[in-house]
Amino acid sequence: MAAPPSSDSASTWSVIYPTYFDKKATISGGRRVSLPLAVENPRVEDIRAVCEKLKVPYVLEANKAYPRDFMNPGRIRVYFLHPNAESKALTKCAFIYEIAPLIAQLKLRQQAEATAASASSSKAGKKKRR
Repeated sequence: MAAPPSSDSASTWSVIYPTYFDKKATISGGRRVSLPLAVENPRVEDIRAVCEKLKVPYVLEANKAYPRDFMNPGRIRVYFLHPNAESKALTKCAFIYEIAPLIAQLKLRQQAEATAASASSSKAGKKKRR
């Protein structure tokens, strides 16, 4: 779902960064969810897919970055209080905790983790001698 035509109104929407859901990030490094809900290497596309699923208006800003993790570009501005949205969250924190399990359940994320697991298991043959 795309944002309304007025980009001025989007400047007051809540900002969501992928680092909020990163399992490798610490709390002081920017992670906002607990470790069981966090995922490895979250992307802006994952958050975008969840926002589309919940019918939450959003604006993707690919050229922006989180100051504590500027190597992971992109952020999303969301308006989760929209009357047509399927989200029941009333605060930004509640919305983050609502979408965190949905990010882990995405098909694209599960396929990428399965291929990464099979690639890492093939390297287990050779051991280092002392």
